[in-house]
Amino acid sequence: RNSALCIATKCDQLECCKEIIKRCPALLYHQDNFRWSVLHQAAYKKNYRLIDFFVSAGLEAAKSEGGTESMICFKKWINLQNESGDTALVVAVMGRGCHDIVKRFAEVDHHYKLGLCEIVCSNNKTALQWAMHYQYNEVIKMLTDDGNFPISIAIEEAQGFLQTGNSSGNGTGGNNTYYCDICFPLHYHASTNL
Repeated sequence: RNSALCIATKCDQLECCKEIIKRCPALLYHQDNFRWSVLHQAAYKKNYRLIDFFVSAGLEAAKSEGGTESMICFKKWINLQNESGDTALVVAVMGRGCHDIVKRFAEVDHHYKLGLCEIVCSNNKTALQWAMHYQYNEVIKMLTDDGNFPISIAIEEAQGFLQTGNSSGNGTGGNNTYYCDICFPLHYHASTNL
């Protein structure tokens, strides 16, 4: 079932969301029947204002309660996965045009070391791998600490390219230019930053 906060999120009612959180902060952690949280809903709607509010409210609650246990709860909440296995970050990456939302998630993830960017979601891909799949270079830079591509991912993608090459077995051409398009910028960027 949808909570009042979820409905207010779907309807883009920021002031209503603020009042609901003030009266019942536990609704921030509610998931519907499909295990979508308010973060998933706001990311799906490409609503940066709500994402920023919810993340800030979650951080404020964790800090005011103090202790590492509160940050553990925040980490579990921001890392929630829906029925498909996707985090709100992955929903934002797959939603295209959600750069501000991805940036907000990435900043919080990097600052608090939450592991959000490392969670394997639908189709066994992380948010970074989805960004690579869609060739979102700007998002790829946001999801990595310093804008450098992790060499391990470049190697993994290159191995995937070689294993799925054309029928001639040489790993080039064919219908698999997806891997080539991704691996080349990764390989080039990684090799120029050594």
